[in-house]
Amino acid sequence: MLRYAVPGCAALAVVASAVAPALAQDSTVDPQLAASRALTREFGERLKTALTEALGRGGPGAAIAVCKDAAPALAVELSRRSGATVARTSARLRNPLNAPPPWAVPVLEQFAAALAAGRPAAGIEYFARTEAGARFMKPIVTEPLCLTCHGTALAPDVQAALARLYPEDHATGFAPGELRGAFVVAWPAAAHP
Repeated sequence: MLRYAVPGCAALAVVASAVAPALAQDSTVDPQLAASRALTREFGERLKTALTEALGRGGPGAAIAVCKDAAPALAVELSRRSGATVARTSARLRNPLNAPPPWAVPVLEQFAAALAAGRPAAGIEYFARTEAGARFMKPIVTEPLCLTCHGTALAPDVQAALARLYPEDHATGFAPGELRGAFVVAWPAAAHP
């Protein structure tokens, strides 16, 4: 496991080996780290399934509705079930309510640098303990599916929907493989999964 300091942050970012998902089963892995991995994996899988179904059923407009309405509802569901705060964030926001907390900004920068250096996304994550609890982040990488609403060549109806729903949108112009954002899991000090 390779560890490196996050600039401006006393915590460590962790770039785990490609076997990181298998480590969640290891009893030596911190329970909040294992739970965070499971929560972000579930969030990502359910969101991708919902987006794929929406695109097939109703096109990009339906997919935008999934990101606008279903993704926040899923985050609330996972938060209530786990006792952690589960969310998405990005350095280039579509929804201002998803703004990163100050501690997450250098982590997003490190994720972007790691991806640009060719590190596989599956092995990139962040976990730190603080007096306030534990924090976890996992990158969201731009996939071809994402380009419909986050790419450089958007259809006119997508541009119109984004302008109407997100007048301050900064979440376009992405290319495959770039950091789109991150899943965030923040555990309060008293929480135990």
